Amino acid sequence: MNPLFSDYATKARWKAITPFVHGNVLDIGCGWTKLPDILTNNQVYVGIDIASVVLEYCTKRYPQHTFCYRNLDVEPLALSQYRFNTAIMAAVIEHLQFPQCVLRQVRALLASDGLLIVTTPSPLGNVVHQIGSRIGLFYPESVVKHVQIFGRRALLSALSECGYQVIHYRVFLMGMNQLVVCRPLSKM
Repeated sequence: MNPLFSDYATKARWKAITPFVHGNVLDIGCGWTKLPDILTNNQVYVGIDIASVVLEYCTKRYPQHTFCYRNLDVEPLALSQYRFNTAIMAAVIEHLQFPQCVLRQVRALLASDGLLIVTTPSPLGNVVHQIGSRIGLFYPESVVKHVQIFGRRALLSALSECGYQVIHYRVFLMGMNQLVVCRPLSKM
């Protein structure tokens, strides 16, 4: 049985993200994605994840799309053959040892009209998630693997430092999660 609020949080995250998705999509930390279900046949989709079992499932479910294993803490994205209009990092940045390195790599893969969409827990959301994980409301393994929790200022600063202009920021899930949509600056 799934923890009570994990599926709810995932659905809220996707509801926040999907209005911004357009063109070719890079989905970093794709997990058990259902995003390809809403894409058209002419959209390229590349899903990246660290879990082999997830990638096997997604490859079987969506054979027309590309799924790649990457441990982004130790290896590059290595997708220079693609240009993406949308890059998604949903509940990913807080798990990375070197998030700025990954953000810079993503920036290099975005088309001029590209958008980077990031969701991450707020500091409040992280505390609630930790408590909820202990009592079975959320999956416990995701909190254990949090490396860095970003407050609004730190998150926006990291994105700016990596060459992004924030065009949309909001909190959702009663302030427990953050959504940032940004575009790459033309010159760095």
